Amino acid sequence: MSAAIRPSAAPGSLLWAPERPSQRALPSQRQPAPAYSDRPFRPAAAAAFAVSFTTTVLLFRIYLYRAGRLLPAAITAAPEPSRLIREAFLAHALMVSGIVAVAVGYELVIKHPTGHTDRAWILVILGGPILFLAGRALFEHAVFARVSRSRLIGALVLAGTSPAMILLPALAAATTAALVLAGIATFDTLRTRKQPPEPPLPPARQAERPPA
Repeated sequence: MSAAIRPSAAPGSLLWAPERPSQRALPSQRQPAPAYSDRPFRPAAAAAFAVSFTTTVLLFRIYLYRAGRLLPAAITAAPEPSRLIREAFLAHALMVSGIVAVAVGYELVIKHPTGHTDRAWILVILGGPILFLAGRALFEHAVFARVSRSRLIGALVLAGTSPAMILLPALAAATTAALVLAGIATFDTLRTRKQPPEPPLPPARQAERPPA
């Protein structure tokens, strides 16, 4: 007995049905990664987020303290404005680089607040504030021809504690950086209360500085 031949279905016939598109989602149709607020609450990650926000506020406060607000007046008072502008540009380049490193570091801290801390993480978590303080010290020198000891001490503390931070969670390193920056901001506030406002005095006019 010969096998029955099944007629092929042609378009338009009753047996023909169009093929259904694949149900597999294309890469462009995949759901985006959940935002921080959509993730399950984690106390360590929330603490890391709070520390990162506090650090951002402290960096802004340290930048604005006196020198940040007196830069236009310092340029006007400088005998060589171009020299001061070059020094201020270099200082801002260092500070921006430090802020970028801080942002990278706190992204790591928020994702991995506990557990092992990689050496490269310390370079951005603590190295970012150190780079910012170096730029801020150079900026202060451009405006006042001096550098506050609090910036130097803070940078040295961060550099000195960095080897020990490898043994601690990333959140501990971030908290250490925030505490050092808070100490610098507090010292600036206390100094403002004890001394009158200081006029800008660029390095070229250092000889005109009144005796202390």
